[in-house]
Amino acid sequence: MKAYYKGKILFVLLVFLVFMLILNEQAQQESTWQLMIESNFDDYTAAFTSGVRATATDNYEVQSDVLQPPLHPGTAIQMSTNINDRALVRDIREILQKNTPKAWELTLTAFDSAGEGITGTNTLTWDVSGIPSYINLTFVDYGEDAQRTNIVKTTNLKQQSSYTFAVANAAGAYRYLSLVAETSEEQQES
Repeated sequence: MKAYYKGKILFVLLVFLVFMLILNEQAQQESTWQLMIESNFDDYTAAFTSGVRATATDNYEVQSDVLQPPLHPGTAIQMSTNINDRALVRDIREILQKNTPKAWELTLTAFDSAGEGITGTNTLTWDVSGIPSYINLTFVDYGEDAQRTNIVKTTNLKQQSSYTFAVANAAGAYRYLSLVAETSEEQQES
């Protein structure tokens, strides 16, 4: 009789463990996301991808992060973040924890083959349809302030799908932004 109950208890424990593993896997999948931001400057385009994944870290990793490629000849723009003196165009980090926001410090850079600055309109676009509802995403635009102390504008990426600004004589780094991701109150309460 005791063996019968031990078997039932072990079976119930096994079912419970499998159920917990399934829930944990679902939670990790729900917590994983990526966001591509495209920068369109007249006829030139650059892109940066941020995101989080359970197996990633906040450091540079060959398997998930992508280094900024060399520039092609002519006028071009680039958008990147810097980790350990490496410019990245894709930076996937570890999953967000409650009350611990993550910030990607982005720099937009323009190059002109003639060595002159370029002038025009720069539009950043994104699609947040793949981002979990409990993740808040904000752009902080510091304009030309490399120290990132003077805020030009703050944009909620879930309320807008683009951000446009004028650029005059851009040569080298011309715009400094932060992309901030954090969990919302609804996620923190669960």
